[in-house]
Amino acid sequence: NVAVKDQLRTWYLDTAARLAEHEAEKKGSTTALCNLAAALQSFGEHERALASYRKYLEFSIEACGKVHEVVGIAYNNIAIVYQQQGRCEEALEYYGIALSIYKATVGENHDFSADTCNNMAIVCQQQGRHEKALEYYGNALRIYQATVGENHASTGNTY
Repeated sequence: NVAVKDQLRTWYLDTAARLAEHEAEKKGSTTALCNLAAALQSFGEHERALASYRKYLEFSIEACGKVHEVVGIAYNNIAIVYQQQGRCEEALEYYGIALSIYKATVGENHDFSADTCNNMAIVCQQQGRHEKALEYYGNALRIYQATVGENHASTGNTY
Protein backbone atom coordinates (compact mmCIF):
# COMPACT_ATOMS: atom_id res chain seq x y z
CA ASN A 1 0.00 0.00 0.00
CA VAL A 2 1.44 3.36 -1.05
CA ALA A 3 0.02 5.25 1.93
CA VAL A 4 1.64 2.85 4.39
CA LYS A 5 4.98 3.08 2.58
CA ASP A 6 4.79 6.89 2.72
CA GLN A 7 4.01 6.80 6.44
CA LEU A 8 6.92 4.43 7.11
CA ARG A 9 9.25 6.57 5.02
CA THR A 10 8.22 9.70 6.91
CA TRP A 11 8.61 7.95 10.27
CA TYR A 12 12.03 6.61 9.27
CA LEU A 13 13.34 9.95 8.07
CA ASP A 14 11.94 11.85 11.07
CA THR A 15 13.44 9.34 13.50
CA ALA A 16 16.79 9.43 11.70
CA ALA A 17 16.74 13.24 11.82
CA ARG A 18 16.11 13.31 15.57
CA LEU A 19 18.88 10.78 16.20
CA ALA A 20 21.38 12.59 13.97
CA GLU A 21 20.69 15.96 15.59
CA HIS A 22 20.99 14.43 19.06
CA GLU A 23 24.27 12.79 18.09
CA ALA A 24 25.66 16.05 16.72
CA GLU A 25 24.58 18.17 19.68
CA LYS A 26 25.54 15.79 22.48
CA LYS A 27 28.64 14.12 21.10
CA GLY A 28 29.91 16.69 18.64
CA SER A 29 29.85 14.13 15.81
CA THR A 30 28.88 15.45 12.41
CA THR A 31 29.00 12.09 10.65
CA ALA A 32 25.40 11.30 11.55
CA LEU A 33 24.23 14.64 10.12
CA CYS A 34 26.08 14.03 6.87
CA ASN A 35 24.68 10.51 6.60
CA LEU A 36 21.17 11.78 7.34
CA ALA A 37 21.49 14.44 4.66
CA ALA A 38 22.65 11.84 2.14
CA ALA A 39 19.66 9.62 3.01
CA LEU A 40 17.25 12.54 2.69
CA GLN A 41 18.83 13.47 -0.62
CA SER A 42 18.44 9.94 -1.96
CA PHE A 43 14.73 10.04 -1.03
CA GLY A 44 14.33 13.31 -2.93
CA GLU A 45 13.87 15.33 0.28
CA HIS A 46 16.14 18.10 -1.01
CA GLU A 47 15.14 20.91 1.35
CA ARG A 48 15.53 18.68 4.40
CA ALA A 49 18.85 17.42 3.01
CA LEU A 50 20.01 21.02 2.61
CA ALA A 51 19.04 21.79 6.22
CA SER A 52 21.07 18.80 7.45
CA TYR A 53 24.04 19.64 5.25
CA ARG A 54 23.93 23.23 6.52
CA LYS A 55 24.04 21.98 10.11
CA TYR A 56 26.89 19.69 9.11
CA LEU A 57 28.66 22.70 7.60
CA GLU A 58 28.08 24.81 10.71
CA PHE A 59 29.40 22.12 13.07
CA SER A 60 32.36 21.43 10.75
CA ILE A 61 33.36 25.11 10.71
CA GLU A 62 33.08 25.24 14.51
CA ALA A 63 35.22 22.13 14.90
CA CYS A 64 37.80 22.61 12.14
CA GLY A 65 37.77 26.26 11.08
CA LYS A 66 36.66 27.76 7.78
CA VAL A 67 39.48 26.29 5.71
CA HIS A 68 39.51 22.54 6.22
CA GLU A 69 38.96 19.60 3.90
CA VAL A 70 35.82 18.55 5.82
CA VAL A 71 34.35 22.03 5.36
CA GLY A 72 35.05 21.76 1.63
CA ILE A 73 33.19 18.47 1.54
CA ALA A 74 30.20 20.11 3.25
CA TYR A 75 30.11 22.92 0.68
CA ASN A 76 30.43 20.35 -2.11
CA ASN A 77 27.53 18.30 -0.76
CA ILE A 78 25.31 21.38 -0.60
CA ALA A 79 26.29 22.22 -4.18
CA ILE A 80 25.26 18.74 -5.33
CA VAL A 81 21.78 19.19 -3.85
CA TYR A 82 21.45 22.60 -5.49
CA GLN A 83 22.51 21.03 -8.78
CA GLN A 84 19.89 18.29 -8.41
CA GLN A 85 17.27 20.99 -7.84
CA GLY A 86 18.36 22.87 -10.96
CA ARG A 87 19.61 25.80 -8.87
CA CYS A 88 22.70 26.16 -11.04
CA GLU A 89 24.03 29.52 -9.84
CA GLU A 90 23.88 28.43 -6.21
CA ALA A 91 25.50 25.12 -7.12
CA LEU A 92 28.37 26.92 -8.87
CA GLU A 93 28.80 29.27 -5.91
CA TYR A 94 29.12 26.39 -3.45
CA TYR A 95 31.30 24.33 -5.77
CA GLY A 96 33.55 27.39 -6.11
CA ILE A 97 33.89 27.71 -2.33
CA ALA A 98 34.63 23.98 -2.05
CA LEU A 99 37.26 24.20 -4.80
CA SER A 100 38.97 27.15 -3.08
CA ILE A 101 39.09 25.20 0.18
CA TYR A 102 40.43 22.09 -1.53
CA LYS A 103 43.17 24.09 -3.25
CA ALA A 104 44.17 25.54 0.13
CA THR A 105 44.05 22.24 2.03
CA VAL A 106 44.67 19.19 -0.16
CA GLY A 107 46.02 21.05 -3.17
CA GLU A 108 44.88 21.63 -6.71
CA ASN A 109 46.18 18.25 -7.87
CA HIS A 110 43.82 16.15 -5.78
CA ASP A 111 40.82 14.11 -6.82
CA PHE A 112 38.54 16.35 -4.68
CA SER A 113 39.60 19.31 -6.82
CA ALA A 114 39.18 17.32 -10.02
CA ASP A 115 35.74 16.03 -9.03
CA THR A 116 34.63 19.56 -8.19
CA CYS A 117 35.90 20.95 -11.51
CA ASN A 118 34.05 18.14 -13.27
CA ASN A 119 30.83 18.95 -11.40
CA MET A 120 31.20 22.63 -12.24
CA ALA A 121 31.61 21.68 -15.90
CA ILE A 122 28.39 19.68 -15.82
CA VAL A 123 26.49 22.63 -14.33
CA CYS A 124 27.90 25.03 -16.94
CA GLN A 125 26.97 22.57 -19.66
CA GLN A 126 23.41 22.40 -18.29
CA GLN A 127 23.29 26.20 -18.49
CA GLY A 128 24.48 26.19 -22.11
CA ARG A 129 27.78 27.82 -21.13
CA HIS A 130 29.82 25.40 -23.22
CA GLU A 131 33.10 27.34 -23.31
CA LYS A 132 33.20 27.57 -19.52
CA ALA A 133 32.24 23.89 -19.28
CA LEU A 134 35.16 22.98 -21.54
CA GLU A 135 37.49 25.00 -19.32
CA TYR A 136 36.34 23.12 -16.21
CA TYR A 137 36.46 19.76 -17.99
CA GLY A 138 40.00 20.58 -19.11
CA ASN A 139 41.05 21.37 -15.54
CA ALA A 140 39.46 18.16 -14.26
CA LEU A 141 41.09 16.10 -17.01
CA ARG A 142 44.53 17.58 -16.31
CA ILE A 143 44.22 16.80 -12.59
CA TYR A 144 42.92 13.27 -13.18
CA GLN A 145 45.74 12.52 -15.59
CA ALA A 146 48.29 13.76 -13.05
CA THR A 147 46.79 12.02 -10.03
CA VAL A 148 45.07 8.79 -11.06
CA GLY A 149 46.47 8.30 -14.54
CA GLU A 150 45.19 7.98 -18.06
CA ASN A 151 43.50 4.59 -17.58
CA HIS A 152 41.34 5.50 -14.57
CA ALA A 153 37.54 5.63 -14.93
CA SER A 154 37.39 9.26 -13.76
CA THR A 155 39.85 10.27 -16.46
CA GLY A 156 37.91 8.37 -19.11
CA ASN A 157 34.59 9.88 -18.01
CA THR A 158 36.01 13.37 -18.42
CA TYR A 159 36.97 12.96 -22.09
